[in-house]
Amino acid sequence: MKSRNFRISIWAMVFMAIAVMGIAQKGKEKTATTESPKVEASKPQPGNDQVKYYRSIYNTALNYNDFAVATDAMYHLIALQPDQAALKDTLAAIYFQRGAWPQVVLVTSELLDVNPKNLGALELRAVANQSMGRAKESLEDYENLFEENKSPYHLYEIAALQLAMKRFGECETSVGQLIANPDIKDKEISISVQDGRTQDVPLAAAALNMQGVLHLEQGKKDSAKSYFEAAVKAFPEFLLAKNNLDAIAQMK
Repeated sequence: MKSRNFRISIWAMVFMAIAVMGIAQKGKEKTATTESPKVEASKPQPGNDQVKYYRSIYNTALNYNDFAVATDAMYHLIALQPDQAALKDTLAAIYFQRGAWPQVVLVTSELLDVNPKNLGALELRAVANQSMGRAKESLEDYENLFEENKSPYHLYEIAALQLAMKRFGECETSVGQLIANPDIKDKEISISVQDGRTQDVPLAAAALNMQGVLHLEQGKKDSAKSYFEAAVKAFPEFLLAKNNLDAIAQMK
């Protein structure tokens, strides 16, 4: 979800091993780029030349970032090995890399019908729904994720979606939980700033900024300003919070 006016959020990017999908978190658990999934899950049986052939095409296509060809090869592999459920996880990851959001939703929904606890697929679908502007569906996915793992990153996304949907009471509760959580002190997220740029921001500062946005949306200008100031104090380089303070200063 991109920043729009006062709305902010993170992009969750998922890297893929053939059977496991999840957030790539380096040290401080910042957003990471998506790595190309390699087909390693099953070895072709002796004489199964077609499987070996399409696996070779798939991996070669990934080496050249040719995701269209990789997708085609994956469809052949799925047809040849329909019992290999992990191949559809990989197909979902390829579509995610391509930004093919409707396809991500279709494939992950099928995976979740089989295994509702496939959290990697659930996260991919949450991001895809979010990217398609399907806030209600994305919120439901993030709520299910948070119920399972209690990740503050997912709670942040929940709050951002609640804010976008003007569910202010629920958003106040979610942001309040974030601000009161001592475990977010050393965590960072990447948020959209402007012109397609992002900035790594302490999650605590981002939560304070969102609280300010929430109060401003409700016409509480003075308290909104206090939260924006607190966000800047927590992270002096916080561009979005500074912009929000500037916007308030220009209001009559």
